[in-house]
Amino acid sequence: MNATDRQSAMNQLIEQSFILEDIRLFLDTHLDCPEAGAAYREALRNRLSALNAYEATFGPLHSDRSSDDSARGWVQGPWPWEWEA
Repeated sequence: MNATDRQSAMNQLIEQSFILEDIRLFLDTHLDCPEAGAAYREALRNRLSALNAYEATFGPLHSDRSSDDSARGWVQGPWPWEWEA
């Protein structure tokens, strides 16, 4: 995988995170809106899917998502902002 693939995967995750947060803010004032609730659940699934896709290829973004028992394995690869690494 190259830096462009990594950037594309990160952009997808950022986009899905923004959509999720936008719907969450809408729900703050429209708690009883069933369409917004359904959209939130779909956005949550989409964000998790984008996160899993990114991490499957490039490694975990957060220490709590590392499968390394030592809790240090997540820092072995390049950091998310190190596109050329």
